[in-house]
Amino acid sequence: MHRGGGGGGGALKPRQRRKRRTVHVETYGCQMNVSDSEVVASVLTAHGYELVDFTTQRAAFGENNATTTTTNMPEVILVNTCAIRDKAEERVKTRLRQFRSMKSQVPPPHDSSSSLVVGATTTTTKSANNTNANATVIIGVLGCMGERIKGELLKKDAKGARLADIVAGPDSYRDLPRLIENAILSNSSSSRKEKKGERIIRDDTDGNTSPSSRKRFEPKITETMNVELSTTETYSEIFPMRRGRVEDMSTSAFVTIQRGCDNMCAFCIVPFTRGRERSRDSASIVEEAKKRFYEENAREIVLLGQNVNSYSDKTCSAEESPSSTTITAAKTNAVYAEGFKSVYVPIRNQDYDFAKLLKDVCAISPELRVRFTSPHPKDFPDNLLQTIAKTPNASKLLHMPAQSGSTSVLERMNRGYSREAYLNLIDKAKAIIPDVAFSSDFISGFCGETEEEHEDTISLLKQVQYEQAFTFAYSLREKTAASKKLTDDVPEETKQRRLAEVIETFREVAKEKAKGEIGKTHLVLVEGVSKRDDTKATGRADNGKRVVFMNEDEKSKKGEYAEVRIREAGVNTLIGDFVKKTTAKAFYEANGGRAWYF
Repeated sequence: MHRGGGGGGGALKPRQRRKRRTVHVETYGCQMNVSDSEVVASVLTAHGYELVDFTTQRAAFGENNATTTTTNMPEVILVNTCAIRDKAEERVKTRLRQFRSMKSQVPPPHDSSSSLVVGATTTTTKSANNTNANATVIIGVLGCMGERIKGELLKKDAKGARLADIVAGPDSYRDLPRLIENAILSNSSSSRKEKKGERIIRDDTDGNTSPSSRKRFEPKITETMNVELSTTETYSEIFPMRRGRVEDMSTSAFVTIQRGCDNMCAFCIVPFTRGRERSRDSASIVEEAKKRFYEENAREIVLLGQNVNSYSDKTCSAEESPSSTTITAAKTNAVYAEGFKSVYVPIRNQDYDFAKLLKDVCAISPELRVRFTSPHPKDFPDNLLQTIAKTPNASKLLHMPAQSGSTSVLERMNRGYSREAYLNLIDKAKAIIPDVAFSSDFISGFCGETEEEHEDTISLLKQVQYEQAFTFAYSLREKTAASKKLTDDVPEETKQRRLAEVIETFREVAKEKAKGEIGKTHLVLVEGVSKRDDTKATGRADNGKRVVFMNEDEKSKKGEYAEVRIREAGVNTLIGDFVKKTTAKAFYEANGGRAWYF
């Protein structure tokens, strides 16, 4: 694996930029992709690019006016993508085709030549005489889909069109300026290169070999592609750029603390698109969280990682000592919840684990609420549960992805725990954290799933009573253990029927459970004015529920805390009455550290 952070090919330095190009970044998928897009924004603005919102420009001129709309296309369009399911990839491909169609409709520039600045050299190029009048508009695919499909995205179809001009994996964002400039040069001078007999790496249109064979042997770094995965890249010294004015920013901000995943669940593509686990140094994490709180007025920090609670800052150990040695196979019970295991030996610094980081971020201010996602259930040892219990501003909503309620399915999924171990962890969390609430992920129709195994999931939903559930029908992913060792034998209609039953069960249980919210007074972080009624405010309670309440005379403003007494409760939303403005610190002190009272 590449250990230099994906900067292969000599990434351009900020001082080399001379001309400001416009770039639009569009994001699909998880919160990590949102955070990564903020990293991309920082990298490109440091190299002189101007970020624009192409969707806003389109809306301003009308969605149906293609000619007017395309004249406002930015010079670079980057799509940050998800590969977790086939449906996500198909959605992105549709969007790429839309961009390609818009690009082909861009009127030619008034002058037949254009100036391109690379470093300190200015080059004049003639517009190409082809169906694409604006060959310098660059379309790029970033993230997991780019990492999975790689050079296939750069191949031309029968009509001579390709979905993308550049491809960059999640560890290659530092290299984007080089990739973009190479693509611009390649687009504007491809005819000249072909006449000279030079090789154009992007134009690999030979279809004589299979896609899997091409991906296995194609280079990871080329003129217009960098899909090299890193074992060290965390972008720790890059401050992710949230766009807009501070007063318009969300009250919640993402802070990435960990990248990659070593769990190798049979259904999951993430280890192959995000690489090995590695943790960012804690000092840079705390510094970023402080900036979000003090400079951008964020009042909620969401710590992010593919396996966020496996975090371990290995830079904090002074010298090798008995207290800072890595965990061996015999000591995994020191870092894992009881009854859980993994396919790898965890390398953890017990001097600075996730519990310590969570405590340090929460210590920035009692007015800062701290959440985290996405965790693995195995990484909820007792010390983490105790830290959450003792820290008022650590959210008591814990995401514990079960995936299935059947032990036999969990074994095929390679999850490392049984139904019994999972339920024991739930019971332990309830005992240590009295106010705890749970959310979870569920996959319906995994390989070989029987009706009995499906019913085990239904019964788990009823037993645990989740606040939130993220549910999906199984989608086979290339490279995963399931694709190699198991058979995707559950019919699609059966998957969809079981998924509907899981959703219905969750909603029925959650609706009944929500009745217990009536009469409670919650500490609500106000997020702004309700979209449906500007006389009402909306915010979030600690348990993740959206809370809507009357806000006459704007007593509660965005970023402030309010006490709200609940009078109506639905599955996802609580309706309440404003009691008074407060601070988080005052509320916790008055209620024994709790985020609600009766």
